[in-house]
Amino acid sequence: MTYQVEVLEKLNNVSVVTVNHNGDVQLHNYPENADTSAILKRVRARNSTLTTPDYEAIYWEYPKILTLIRYFPLLQLFLLLIYAAIGYAVFNLTRKEEQNRVWVGMAKETAHQLGTPISGIMGWIENLKSSDTDPEQAAEIVSHMEQDVLKLQQVSTAFQKLDPNQSYILVRS
Repeated sequence: MTYQVEVLEKLNNVSVVTVNHNGDVQLHNYPENADTSAILKRVRARNSTLTTPDYEAIYWEYPKILTLIRYFPLLQLFLLLIYAAIGYAVFNLTRKEEQNRVWVGMAKETAHQLGTPISGIMGWIENLKSSDTDPEQAAEIVSHMEQDVLKLQQVSTAFQKLDPNQSYILVRS
């Protein structure tokens, strides 16, 4: 037995085809009933060959697992892209949720800002209806009502200036 064949037999994971100078083909690490001509055709197409003084050609095939490992970087890249896409989607959802919370907060603040002057006006109206007020007291009540209406106008003007495409920070006083 030559050194090359001995080495080939020790490499039990690599399938090897040897062709000697007489044209005899030997299969190493292939199943017993393997189709020799099909294997020889496949290994010759891969151009992985050695020549030695004892052999015209030595062909080899790596195990299937080594062939699959070649695709591992592509799999990692694919998983990384999926991870980045999920991260981007979560970031967008978080940003939209924050924007929605700001709009809800602004709506609550609007209701609060509008509620105070409206309550005042309603109270002054009830005061005017329920009592016999003299003209001086009525003028004072009307003055307070005008102040509350002015507050309502200020709140209305402030909210008309809001741009829905701009982000705001809600500060409650």
